[in-house]
Amino acid sequence: MDAHEAKHFAACKVDDAFRSTRATIRNSLFNVAAALTALLALAGAGVRAEVIDIRWAAGGRFERVLTVAPGGVAEVCGSLASGARVAWQFEADAALEFNIHYHVAKDVIYPIAPASKVKAQDVLRVTQQQDYCWMWRNATDASVTLRLLMHKL
Repeated sequence: MDAHEAKHFAACKVDDAFRSTRATIRNSLFNVAAALTALLALAGAGVRAEVIDIRWAAGGRFERVLTVAPGGVAEVCGSLASGARVAWQFEADAALEFNIHYHVAKDVIYPIAPASKVKAQDVLRVTQQQDYCWMWRNATDASVTLRLLMHKL
């Protein structure tokens, strides 16, 4: 092999190595893109939840307008002392599954059992100190807006 052929042979080896590296990088990028697409699909398939901490305003009031996404959940949660009383009311544009609950170990306790409601009002009488959550689940395929008013008595 003369010098010209050796130079051409070396250039071909470099070109082959470059093509091989480029193909490996392209396949790796494809695999990363596929994995990200799968993760985003899984995240989108899950229930979308919005959890809002109750921040009582002056006079013990809490007001909020929420939009619950299709298939989504909205929760308004806060710690309440034993003996507390909270007057609450909400009204939504469409029926939502509503409940008030708290957790004890792995159990969920429902002072207000889950039920489909467009609007409701009541007074929560707290029997033990817990983090209580007012929760709405939207089983429809359209967003639902709700207006919530709570007042410590």
